[in-house]
Amino acid sequence: MGKKRGLDIDKKTGKVSRGVNHLLAIAVNEYDHAPKLSNCIKDAEALVAELVSRYDFETENVETLFDAEATRVNVFKKLRQLKDRVKSKDNLLIYFAGHGVYDKDSNTGYLVPVEAAPRNYWDFVSNADFLGLIRAIKSFHTFLLMDSCFSGTLFRSIDDDSTRLAENVEQFPSRWGLAAGRIEEVEDGWHGENSPFAKAVLQFLKTNENPKFPASELVQYTKRVIPRNAKQTPIGGPLFKLGDMNGEFVFYLKRDEELPMVQAMEQDIKEGEALIFEGQFRKAKRFFNGLLTEVKEDFKNENHKNVLTKKIEADLDLCMNIPKYKPFVEKILENQFEEKLFQLKSELEEKTKKITQQEKSIEKNQATIDKSNKDLLKARSVEKTLEGELLQEEQKLKEAWEQVRTLEKEKNKVEKEIATVKQKLKDATSEISQLKKEIEALEALDIGSKGLSGGFSSYTEKVGKVSFKMIAINGGTFKMGSRESEREQPIHNVTVPDFYLAEFPVTQKLWEEVMKENPSQFLGKDNPVETVSWDDVQEFIKQFNALTGSAYRLPSEAEWEFAARGGLPSKGYKYAGSNNIDDFAWYKGNSNGKTHPVGTKNPNGLGLYDMNGNVWEWCQDERHDSYLGAPKDGSAWEDGLNTHRVRRGGSWYNAPERCRVFHRNSWSSSYPSYNLGFRLAHSS
Repeated sequence: MGKKRGLDIDKKTGKVSRGVNHLLAIAVNEYDHAPKLSNCIKDAEALVAELVSRYDFETENVETLFDAEATRVNVFKKLRQLKDRVKSKDNLLIYFAGHGVYDKDSNTGYLVPVEAAPRNYWDFVSNADFLGLIRAIKSFHTFLLMDSCFSGTLFRSIDDDSTRLAENVEQFPSRWGLAAGRIEEVEDGWHGENSPFAKAVLQFLKTNENPKFPASELVQYTKRVIPRNAKQTPIGGPLFKLGDMNGEFVFYLKRDEELPMVQAMEQDIKEGEALIFEGQFRKAKRFFNGLLTEVKEDFKNENHKNVLTKKIEADLDLCMNIPKYKPFVEKILENQFEEKLFQLKSELEEKTKKITQQEKSIEKNQATIDKSNKDLLKARSVEKTLEGELLQEEQKLKEAWEQVRTLEKEKNKVEKEIATVKQKLKDATSEISQLKKEIEALEALDIGSKGLSGGFSSYTEKVGKVSFKMIAINGGTFKMGSRESEREQPIHNVTVPDFYLAEFPVTQKLWEEVMKENPSQFLGKDNPVETVSWDDVQEFIKQFNALTGSAYRLPSEAEWEFAARGGLPSKGYKYAGSNNIDDFAWYKGNSNGKTHPVGTKNPNGLGLYDMNGNVWEWCQDERHDSYLGAPKDGSAWEDGLNTHRVRRGGSWYNAPERCRVFHRNSWSSSYPSYNLGFRLAHSS
């Protein structure tokens, strides 16, 4: 006979013989080069605390790699150590929270350790290496919880949508995983809170009351809950080619070690009480004396001995309070429990003294009550006198009410007159508002004509064989921001001077003309250049200005939003040019997962194309979480306190709400992305 592939099962009880549960938690907030995250360490610590406090995990079997510890070498070393520690009956749970990267060309996903630099794939931990190390660990059950971007690349088949009974799946080996999203970015959550993935996992673990449950129940719960609260789709199920045999990791709540002993002792006590009821007093005495002796001999643990001994004595005390049992229990207690009986009698005498004192107190209270009754009779006499006086006061009150009614009539008359005046004021305010709009429209016309007469107009720039148009934008004062997000508040007035903004985002052919190379993922000479960091763009502008002898720059965030809205007067559209995004932008709903040539959608009212969608556009400003303290003159907001820079407009990858003209976002200045480009600006 060959070796069994399942766990040992007791033939009498049908219960599985389980090994030890091991836990490895890896989490990184403070990356050396990649953008920093906020909540990974908090999520990992909360998961470890919940599993150790409520579930069958012990502290000595928990390993962690947090922040500076989570290097590529340490990840490999820790997994090698687990290979030696974990036995064939043991189970292993691995949790990772941090950055993930996906290389589209090789169709490969990576975990990003703390020291990894952008684009240095050799610094990352590939899925193949990660799964290879896990395959070498001969645990019975392995379960991965992955909270990182593109972690769905660990799976090569459709995730499992079923749930099964813990008893049916625990006896077979398993290799399962649960990822926060498919081949997509996932959210880190608001600063100081748990990520959407960690929040769902912790909610399930905290509220579960079942003694045990299989991993598939946790998988199905997160798949239902997370898409309602975040734009990511969890995936979970068996991992491909890692030795899964249709089993599952089963989570057990911690057991109460004293409960079985107390329950057995309660049963024994009931047997002794039955002997008393039957009148077998000597037998009952021997039974209880033997039970106490057994407790003192068998339970060396002082806590257990005290709990069980007090339980027996408490039940005997209860019997003392039942009249028909009292004489029998006294006989049982007359030797071994004589001291206890004396204590009970002393307590009874003390209670009797207290009752006597209470009776004396009652007698004193009765005398007080008699005196109070006499006082009450006097009070009733006074009451009658007061009733006569009350009738007189009621008459005076009626007369006062008549005066009030007269005053109310006069008040109503005055209120009608006030309402008439308010209506006239409202009408006058409306007329003033209309006049202001007409004045603003006339002022806008005046500004435009002044700009044209003064030589401020659009022009064409040419570098080598590549030319593009710079649109002249007349400045003015507008209300920046919106009430749809805390980051877009407060709404505030900003006065933007005249400036120029490129008709299109910088194309790949313009980038190649200046930089002699092309970093883009989606190739096409008329497509917008992407996969460029803010630092890369600064180098481009430096070389571009050297070629043109001019002073081109990135737009400020205020200039970008002013232009996206359509300048003055703005029509208040949600997107750049319309409330219908499909006619004006390439976004997640129509991009087919890639960029498109610039200028293939409609422009906004200023003649600017692709202000929404296609690629995010870098701005000069540093990241700030609200507009509190923002410049009011349209200049870039730079205070040297943040390495993240503002990006605006959304991209081919994003949903419509991220493409709004008001939406604010940011990205690490040294970190490129395949949905991130820019357009040029120039002062007037």
